[in-house]
Amino acid sequence: MVDILLIYNVPEILENLEQWVHRSGYNVTATTSAREGLQFALQTTPRLILLGDVPPEDYASTPDACADFRQHNTLAEIPIVILSARSLIDDKVKGFTAGASDYLVMMIRPDELLKCVEKYVY
Repeated sequence: MVDILLIYNVPEILENLEQWVHRSGYNVTATTSAREGLQFALQTTPRLILLGDVPPEDYASTPDACADFRQHNTLAEIPIVILSARSLIDDKVKGFTAGASDYLVMMIRPDELLKCVEKYVY
């Protein structure tokens, strides 16, 4: 079973995030494509989705991707944590309005990310 689905459009950042979470004992599936991540989530139902900045060819914004994930009944109750370089209050409000369970501003430290993961995956 996949505990965590990790989506981030920058491969180097994705790799670092994946290593942090994996070293803490979680099963992680990582992808740079939000559309691919959505299909994977619909097939496997992860316990947590870490949704980072998404490629513009997938969605206009990360909140748009989050809202799309939330439209699917099987994903409606899965926690989604947005990981974004956008730090303005308006950006965070858009994320929460789209259905995000939490919003972390990049660049984050490993301990901050892992505490957030622990909050949702127990």
